[in-house]
Amino acid sequence: MTSLYFSRISTFWDRFKWVHLNERLAYERAVHQQRLRTEIAQAKREANIISHNTEKSERLRKRRDKLQDLKSASRLSSFLTQYHQRKTDKEIYHDNGQKSENMAGGVEDRSNFLKNLFGSDT
Repeated sequence: MTSLYFSRISTFWDRFKWVHLNERLAYERAVHQQRLRTEIAQAKREANIISHNTEKSERLRKRRDKLQDLKSASRLSSFLTQYHQRKTDKEIYHDNGQKSENMAGGVEDRSNFLKNLFGSDT
């Protein structure tokens, strides 16, 4: 009975090398460390995203509250930036007291000016 077990163990021990066992254990430790580093990095990314989104929502909430306060106090016009446009030609002529019909007359005046300038008799 012992010879049967001994023969099986001896075939195993003949192929066994301590170097193989140490290499295998070192490899498994390295894989485990890499897996832990990967999980920690992923957790840090998730925490940063959550923190960023929380801060962003807080800023948006404050901005919305400030806008609501301004609307309720009817001071919205002072909060918003005012842009002034230039007046159109019609508005300028109207403000100067000229009629918009004079604009068409201005085209004829230009054509007369050009005829006089270039000496065209047509």
